[in-house]
Amino acid sequence: MGKSIGALDAQCNDNVERRTNVGVCPSRKGAGKKGCSSSAGRAQASSAAPAATAPCVASLLREGLVSATPGQSGPRGQRARLAQETLQLLEASVTGSPCQAKLDTKALGEATCAAVTASVLYCAHAWPPSEPCAGAFSSGSENIEVWRCPVIEAAQWVAEKGGRVGVLNFASARNPGGGFLTGAEAQEESIARSSAIYPCLMKHFECYYQANRRAESGAYTHDII
Repeated sequence: MGKSIGALDAQCNDNVERRTNVGVCPSRKGAGKKGCSSSAGRAQASSAAPAATAPCVASLLREGLVSATPGQSGPRGQRARLAQETLQLLEASVTGSPCQAKLDTKALGEATCAAVTASVLYCAHAWPPSEPCAGAFSSGSENIEVWRCPVIEAAQWVAEKGGRVGVLNFASARNPGGGFLTGAEAQEESIARSSAIYPCLMKHFECYYQANRRAESGAYTHDII
């Protein structure tokens, strides 16, 4: 899988450093791949990156479909089948294939390709030096609530109320989407079953996930997608 994903990395990302001022992370031992966008071009990396084409995004999705294990029984098997259905729907939307889902697949496909294009990897090696912030971070106007619901449901509710939404993915550093393809149940898996986050993460498979898998110390990088 690493070889094919490496080719996709090149297809989707190789022009980023040429079209922006985004650099390349210093090579990690055993990583052997370029294309990791640094934080030097944070403000422009997403907007200036070459658009992710439908074939590229479809290839990222097919990697997940190959790895899915929907044949299990019980709740875990049901979650694995939902994961497979999500990827199949996304693939159909970006390729224009027939789909029985009652939604605007053209708009979904365009939004998925746009999301993959905007997905950027910030390498810790290239972060600029920073000083501790002085004073309190709080403005005193925060409202903290605890909800018992899927994170996507909460994010959608806030967005519909006109709020600006940011979601922290409690992510696996080794597997895009965690174990959602095999029916695992946690926060990242819930997000991956309900959104197009999977191809956005798979775009950085070689630079991010493979680097963490190869870490000899067992300590992961501080890189951020």
